[in-house]
Amino acid sequence: MVVITTVLDEGSGRLQAAWMERGINGVEMQIVEGSIRSWGEVLFANIREVGPDEEPLYLWLVLDKSADHFTVWSPDPVQFRVWVSQGRVPGTEIDDGVALGELKPEHLEMFIDPSTKLMDWKDPGVFIRVGD
Repeated sequence: MVVITTVLDEGSGRLQAAWMERGINGVEMQIVEGSIRSWGEVLFANIREVGPDEEPLYLWLVLDKSADHFTVWSPDPVQFRVWVSQGRVPGTEIDDGVALGELKPEHLEMFIDPSTKLMDWKDPGVFIRVGD
């Protein structure tokens, strides 16, 4: 898969990514906009999508970036659902996962701690830079 990224606003960390996917009626272009945020040494990509009822949905990833590649890890929705239902992470359960509540630094520490299994560390997405 070829993903093309465009910086929309460097100062605020906004970017756009586009790629092609096979759709019901043939090839379809997918375009998402998002923001890059940091917490300490960790980068998070926050992607805004529109849900089926036209409400905004926010998806996020942990991101590791270098000059020639970047790696992303996604949350494990099953594990997050368990932690939210137990009250260990603020949020509410929704159809496809959870909607997170107000997060504090200790929550972010839990997210990036491999022992919590909140992120799918075993199945990263790796993207290699092939051009400008």
